[in-house]
Amino acid sequence: MRRFGAWPAWAFMALFFAVPLAALLPEAFGEGGRAFGRLFGNPLFFGALRNTLGLGLAAGAISALVDTCIAIELARQPEGRRQWMMTLLGLPLAFSGLVIAYGFILAFGRAGFVTQLLAGLGADPAVIGSWIYSVSGLGFAYAY
Repeated sequence: MRRFGAWPAWAFMALFFAVPLAALLPEAFGEGGRAFGRLFGNPLFFGALRNTLGLGLAAGAISALVDTCIAIELARQPEGRRQWMMTLLGLPLAFSGLVIAYGFILAFGRAGFVTQLLAGLGADPAVIGSWIYSVSGLGFAYAY
């Protein structure tokens, strides 16, 4: 790494990020920028932007809160147990996001096992099963 410094990383970024982005700019600003005018003029745009930002901020805040509690607990553990717990905590990161999302749907979806357990206790499975598809359910899933 000392031999080349950060130049290989910058070249990679230029090749796979900056060059494609530069290729899109003429199309985006073509017609005098009317594409942006149509985008900002769409009545759904600002609602979608608000929901996206809210969901991202909520999921990040939930993750930060939970992860802070986990970090405090990990710091209290002896070295051997801490390594074992960190291995278990890193296990979900080995899977694709699609697999994790499918797991949340299998657990909390309309026919999910958590939904079925709660239905057995008297909860309405239609209400419980649709929760994972709501903003709060998506925030819960994104915060994993």
